Amino acid sequence: MATQTQVSLEEYLSSSYDYDPEYFDGELREREMPTNYHALFQIGLGVALLKAGLLSLGNIRVKIAARQFRVIDVAGYLEFPSETYPSNPPLVSIEIQSPGDCHDDIIRKCREYAAWGVQHIWLVNPRLRLLQIYSADSLIRADVLELPGRDVHITFEQLMAGVK
Repeated sequence: MATQTQVSLEEYLSSSYDYDPEYFDGELREREMPTNYHALFQIGLGVALLKAGLLSLGNIRVKIAARQFRVIDVAGYLEFPSETYPSNPPLVSIEIQSPGDCHDDIIRKCREYAAWGVQHIWLVNPRLRLLQIYSADSLIRADVLELPGRDVHITFEQLMAGVK
């Protein structure tokens, strides 16, 4: 479960953390440490985006509003962001669900990404072996994560290929 602490924006932006928290109007929101599956999927998803010609960035801190920063597990950009903390949305945002993630928080994050302008929002749940796409304020189960016009076709089995 995430813990919350009050800090200034300047302190947040100038500090380094063991695992980057998110920031909302003075409130620091720590995130759950990822599992080994989280790391494995992050690499697999990043490689798939790179193969499709997108720049793949993992655990990237982004500025979704003046005093609001999120950390995207995997972001797929058409070109390298010019800002240290990008304020322009990626083409695709992928969240890998941790065991302690609350459904309401996931939906809230997806809504924020959609309002910010992210065109493709995906959720991967390693425990449930589930791929989902956020669309029209809902999470929709998917057998394959795809990007129209790009050679991206990701299945859960592909993400698990390296696990014995």
